[in-house]
Amino acid sequence: MQPWMMWGSDQIFDLVAPGAERTLQVGRIDYARPESWTFLLGLKVTQGSAPAPVAGTVDCSFDLLVGSGRSTLNLRNFVTFQVNIPNLTNAAVGPLLWATTAQTPQRTFPPAGNEFTIDTFPAQSINASARILFTCIDPLARISCTASGYFSPRTHVRPEWFDKVAKYRGGEQGGM
Repeated sequence: MQPWMMWGSDQIFDLVAPGAERTLQVGRIDYARPESWTFLLGLKVTQGSAPAPVAGTVDCSFDLLVGSGRSTLNLRNFVTFQVNIPNLTNAAVGPLLWATTAQTPQRTFPPAGNEFTIDTFPAQSINASARILFTCIDPLARISCTASGYFSPRTHVRPEWFDKVAKYRGGEQGGM
């Protein structure tokens, strides 16, 4: 391991309308201790097709299951993206949508407009998945897209870096 380690992956989704939904894992981390984590989540619709001109919508929600020890918290819709495609006929669509911050939900009920933005969260384990819903009225419409999720600890200092006679399990030669 190096001090700039990052975990995560890209997943390719191929969906056929109407109302096709699929969930794939984009990250799984079991860290040795609790840490503050940064993240980069992204979506790119790479292709769309339909036999006749028709519109479609791609909704992508990143769900996180975070925990420390035996405690877990399910953060559904941690970050969401939506792509509206006006014409799916042989469309290569979409810029890359990405986020390094997430909007927290309301903290009061009924809602009082007190939302906050976060760019880190604490966890020892992270299970991240992308859930994509493709909606279109044409049952022959198709889309392809890539969902990406990357996670990195805010700091990555290994305790053994400070031992006089250290045995570096990951091959490190020193800390930063």
